[in-house]
Amino acid sequence: MIQGFRIKYSPSKILEELWLCLHFPLHLSLILLLEGVKNVYIYANVLESINRLNAAFTDTVDEFAATGAFPAHPRLEKLLRVLQISWQQEANDLLDALTRDAEDPAGGSDNVQSQLWRWWATVIHNVILLYNDEPDPEGEFKYQAFINL
Repeated sequence: MIQGFRIKYSPSKILEELWLCLHFPLHLSLILLLEGVKNVYIYANVLESINRLNAAFTDTVDEFAATGAFPAHPRLEKLLRVLQISWQQEANDLLDALTRDAEDPAGGSDNVQSQLWRWWATVIHNVILLYNDEPDPEGEFKYQAFINL
């Protein structure tokens, strides 16, 4: 008879130790399986979030390329609200940055792409941080170095 972690009326000490040695890997494998399933679930959610943001952002960039202005985009606004970002505010900030870059003749269209990529990297970084309990200091340093290029 098993009572708690001890076998009551164990026929021998060897059987009790055998049961313990076989039971521990079972619990360890269950814990590792649950951690793996959790990580796959988080990865799938991050990937889906990034794909949805990418589709919405691609629409806005295509319209920007055609008209020269960022459109009001309700789906992108809704997706960014989770990150506490307003698309209208971001669009205005991007247009200001692009206007400042247009005054600098050194880059031309490279400046536009640079600003858009910098903004996109910031959004992706915020999506990943949304699912991360503790940010990695080394990763944060590398991200800041990349953004400030």
